Amino acid sequence: MIERFALMLILLAVGYVAFWLFKRHNLQQASEQATQDPLLMDAPINRATIVYFTTPGCIPCQTQQQPALSRLQAAIGDTINIIKVDASQDPEAAQRWGVMS
Repeated sequence: MIERFALMLILLAVGYVAFWLFKRHNLQQASEQATQDPLLMDAPINRATIVYFTTPGCIPCQTQQQPALSRLQAAIGDTINIIKVDASQDPEAAQRWGVMS
């Protein structure tokens, strides 16, 4: 019984360390990309940034996404930076960020 408990604790510890390393790796990649991506060149480093993609014909973007982001901007104010990208005007950025539709 105690062996199973010890094994469970070891597995939990290994899982936690693996998750922590994975998260750290992803944050490192994101921070490196942020300094190199043209969309983020003018974004302040000390503020959270949301990059959202839209097209002129995207109805959900206009009826759901834009109003939600406007409410978020109004609620949070200058503590967040929102960057709007028209995927039809900048298809390279959409491809670079993995936007499919």
